[in-house]
Parts: sequence; structure tokens; C-alpha cells
Amino acid sequence: MNCVETSRSGCWRRVRAARVAVAILLVASCKGNPGPAAAIGTPATTPSSASAGSAADARCATPCLFLDKIALADIGPAFENACGTPWPAASDADCDQLDYQRNCIYAANGYPFKDKHGSATFGKLAWYTPRAEFKESELTATASANIRELERRAAACRQTSQLAPTDVRLVQQWLARLAAGTPDVPALALDVSTNPPRTLSVADMRKRLIESKDQFKPGKAKLSRAEPSQATRAVLPGTQLHAITIDDGEVCADPDEECGGGVSWTLVFDPTGKLVALEEQMSACPIVYSMMARPVREGEILRNLDRPSLEQDQGLAIATPQCAGTARYRIAEEKDEVTHLDAIALVVDGVALSPDRCATTPASYCTNDGIALLLARGEHLDVSFTLPPGASCGSVELRANGHYVPTR
Repeated sequence: MNCVETSRSGCWRRVRAARVAVAILLVASCKGNPGPAAAIGTPATTPSSASAGSAADARCATPCLFLDKIALADIGPAFENACGTPWPAASDADCDQLDYQRNCIYAANGYPFKDKHGSATFGKLAWYTPRAEFKESELTATASANIRELERRAAACRQTSQLAPTDVRLVQQWLARLAAGTPDVPALALDVSTNPPRTLSVADMRKRLIESKDQFKPGKAKLSRAEPSQATRAVLPGTQLHAITIDDGEVCADPDEECGGGVSWTLVFDPTGKLVALEEQMSACPIVYSMMARPVREGEILRNLDRPSLEQDQGLAIATPQCAGTARYRIAEEKDEVTHLDAIALVVDGVALSPDRCATTPASYCTNDGIALLLARGEHLDVSFTLPPGASCGSVELRANGHYVPTR
């Protein structure tokens, strides 16, 4: 296997946890349960009068900025010493405020929020300067630790505030059977990662469940409400469904996106409590960047293909195409997984282009021959493509064949 174009890059890392979620769907009324609070959260009210310390530290006007450099355990005395007022600690019962403080750390480092809520919350602040080249590795160890702790508290907040004891017991019973290697699997099993959803055999679904069971960490699971998929609602028309999500306790480092890297399960019960359907939803994959003057993140490729049996071709539409001369892209593995990249091509206006290197020194990713290039976390592959003269770039898609394997 030839890895000439692969280099290690310690700065291309994203601590995005392999996520295992379980949604329990019970026949019940959903009124009054809109789901988890917005991920950005809401800033807390702060004192309007400036103290003697605030003149010396501009961060006093936005207390959450202290979280970028000071550990949560030390924040109280440090803030009061700098600003002359007590630290406005977020209550463990205020889920939105915990989210706000976590995302304020990202905003302080220039994270370019893609959702409207994040842009509206931080975009109006003079100190916020979004940067397209933001990298998770730029965060200090203190900032990363604070993000993880605030995420943990917010998840615990939602678990306590939203779930009935009977729901929690039902989830724990199902997980206990999964941990024992004997998960309940109904006759209706669906892979909802595909469009349209794909029917799985009971044996196949049981195998997938057992493969994922070790990703649950006893004592760290986080529970929250979730919405059932449209596929499940179609199977059970007219039925009111009650959904609960179990997370394995790891942290989603990207405040905009769903954490990828694992698998989620949706269990559907009938009015008698019988399990009548089970869904699988997978997500994770390497990240694609357009290598311009500054790297531009295009998205993820090989999405949901988390085992060798799922290896296939997959395309990613390029939103910021390079349409003259040579187009350069980077495929970066930023998660706890190993990418197996068997082939890659750039499709411009319907014409497939091979990487430039393949014309002179064939590499393992030049053809779909079962010999893959491996990318572990922190590694990336840079590839270039010579564009045909006069290309209009009406459509540009990076296509890859392969899969990835979670390492946690």
C-alpha cells in the first residue's frame, strides 16, 4: 500500500465522540414534550453595573469568555478577583445556560456557527469573529475540558428534567439485555441510515446490536427525549409515540452538527408494551476540505459506512468548487476510527477525473481493487485533480469507495 500522499497532522483533530443512542418509543401522549433545548442555549442575565475590576478586563461584560482560559473548578475566585462580582454560575437545572456557556467557548475561538440560532446569539457581539479555518486542535486543554464538563452537565440536566422514572427503568432493562448479549429484536428491523430505509433480518439486526454494545459505558449513559423517525411513524400511522435517547456519555465537540462515530437505535412498542419495530441509524466518517488559500470544510464522506460489509461508493457535492487549473482536496480523519479508502475520483460536469498522482505513480486509492489506503485519527490525504479546459463546474462531486472502522 502506497502512502506517499499521506501525512500526519496533529492540528487536524476533532474530539467528536463515537455516539451510541437508543430511542425508546412508547405509545403515549407527546404533548408538552418539544424535545431537548436548543444546542446554543441562552445567555444568563449579568449585572448591569461595572465593577472596579471590569475596567481592567473587558471579559467581565461577557463572563463566559473566562471559560476559554480558566478551569470551571477555579472560575469563581478568578472571576470575582477580575470583575469584583460573583461568578454567574449556570445552575445544573438550567440546560440552556449550560449550552450557552459551552458554545461561548467555541465563539471565543472563532467557531463559524452554521445554524441560525448560533449566528443570532453570537453574531451581534463585537468580540466574535468567525473563522472558516477554525480547527478543534486550537482549543486549549482547559477550554476542551470545560466544554466536556458543560456538555456532561447539560445532558444530565435534560435527563433529570424530561424523563419519567418508568421511562428510565424501561431503557435500563433493554440495555441490560443488550449488555448480556441477548438484545430484544422484533420481526420488523430497519436500517434508516439509507434512503429509503432498508429492511434487515432479525439475525442481521441482532449481530449489529451486539457489535455496538461495548460502546455503552455503565454509569455514564445520558438520557434525553427524541423524535421518532418518519419511517417508524409510517409503520404506526395515527399512533402517538414517546421517544427517549440514550447517549454513551461522550462529548459532541462540534456545536452545530450531530455527533458522528457510532450508531443509534430506535425501539418501537405497541400499546401492550411489546417491541414491534427496531431502527438503526449510523453516522461518522472522514472530513473533506477544499484546499484553497484557506481550507474550506466541504462535509463528510463515506458517511455511515462503519464496517467492511458496508463498503460502497459514496459522493459528496462540493459547495465551493475550484474551477480552473488544478483542484486540491484533503480527506482528514479526525475521529476515533480508521478510514479504509479504496478509490477516489472527482466528478466534474459528469466526467470522472482520477487523482493526478495516479497518472505517474499508482497509489492504493487509484482503483477499486480491494487494496485500501488507511487513515487513522490525525492523518490526512491530500489529492489534486487537473481540470479539463473550459470546465463549467455546473456540478462537482468528490466520490470515494471505502468504509471506516471505529476504534473505541
